[in-house]
Amino acid sequence: MYMEKIEGKFLISLISMSRIALLTLFFMSYLLTYGQAQAQYKIGNLDLDGKLNVWYDSIVGLERTSLIDGSFYPFRTKALKTHEYFIKNKWDLGTVIYKGQVFEVNMLYNVFQDLLIIQNTTNAETMVEPLKLSQNLVSRFEINSALFVRLEGDEAPAKTGFYQLLSDYPQLKVFVKRMKSQTFENGEEGFPSVAFYELDYYYLMRANRSIRIKNKKAFFQMFDSHKVEIKEYIRANNLLIKPGNDVDIMILTKFCSKKNWGL
Repeated sequence: MYMEKIEGKFLISLISMSRIALLTLFFMSYLLTYGQAQAQYKIGNLDLDGKLNVWYDSIVGLERTSLIDGSFYPFRTKALKTHEYFIKNKWDLGTVIYKGQVFEVNMLYNVFQDLLIIQNTTNAETMVEPLKLSQNLVSRFEINSALFVRLEGDEAPAKTGFYQLLSDYPQLKVFVKRMKSQTFENGEEGFPSVAFYELDYYYLMRANRSIRIKNKKAFFQMFDSHKVEIKEYIRANNLLIKPGNDVDIMILTKFCSKKNWGL
C-alpha cells in the first residue's frame, strides 16, 4: 500500500509538471545527444518561459528557419510567351521580412496581382507547393537583386502595395510600382491566348510629396527653383529620363540628393 501511494504521487507529480519544465527536459536531452557533434551552446542562463522561438532563431539563424505560414496558391493563368511575374516565372532564392523576422526562401512575385508567393520546402512531397503569405505582414523582400517594400496609406504614392525602392536617400527616394496588364491575343490555331505586358509607374518622393516620373519634368517640378541646373546636368551626362531607364533616373536622383536643395 505504501509503495502504491508513492507511485501514485509520482504519477501525479509527472502529470502536473508544467509545459515549461517538459520543454526544458526536451532541450537539455537534445543538447546532450547532439552536443558532441555540434557546436556547444550555453544554456545556463536560458529562459525557456515563452522564449523558445527566440532561442531557436538565435542558434539556427532566422534566415535558415522554415517559413510555412500562408495559404495554398494555385497556379491558374498560363501564357504562351509571357508571364505575370517579376523578371522570370521560376522560383528564385530571396529574402523576406515577415512578421518582423528575416527568412531566406524561394519566391515568386506576381506583379499582375501584387502578390508575394513562396515555396513550401518542408518536405519532398510539397516542394513545389506555392504558398500565399499574408501580404500585410510582409514589410519588405528582395528578389532578383531588387528590393521591394510595402507602402500603405499616406506613405504610398498611389495604392497600397509593394513598391521597388530604386533610389534611397535620406530625404529623396524613387519608388517603382511594377505592374503588368493582361490582354487576350490569338494563339496557336486561332485559339485566344492570354498575354502580359509590363506597365510600370515611377515616383519621385520628397518628404510627404510624390510626383510621378514620366520624363525630366518630374524633377523640374520637385526642384522648380533649380530647373536650369538640372537641365545642364542632364545634357552634360546625356541622360534620358523616362520609365524603363532606371540607371539614368538613379543618376539624376543621386545628383539632386547631393545638392541638398531644401532637403
